[in-house]
Amino acid sequence: MGPLEYELFVQRFGPELLLRGSISAPFEFTCVRSLHPFVQTVRVDDAAVSLEIESEGEIDATDAVREELLIHFPIDPRCDEADVPQHCEIDSRYLAVDKEGEDDVETAPRAGSDDRWAALDALKDFKDKP
Repeated sequence: MGPLEYELFVQRFGPELLLRGSISAPFEFTCVRSLHPFVQTVRVDDAAVSLEIESEGEIDATDAVREELLIHFPIDPRCDEADVPQHCEIDSRYLAVDKEGEDDVETAPRAGSDDRWAALDALKDFKDKP
């Protein structure tokens, strides 16, 4: 999405190269609540990347730095945590509980219901249809 920014200290320990410092880059995510795209900068202030030195010459740290950023991606990205926060609300079109009886969406089971397996039993009917 945007440029990678980094401030890394590089140190060699025998056959190993250690990169320590901070890395950050903006990425576009889709909000899990509103399904709207948004930009959030992923920052890793205590990055530590270790690379094995196989031969003298240039060393490509691209994949290792990319992995360090990827493991810090938000698990459930929300647009209210974006670089420019947005109003983050679940669209009522996706909530079966709030729907009127005009569509084919069944009401979610109520708490305390004795028939807890009814939703799973209903799936068996779909298996037999062509």
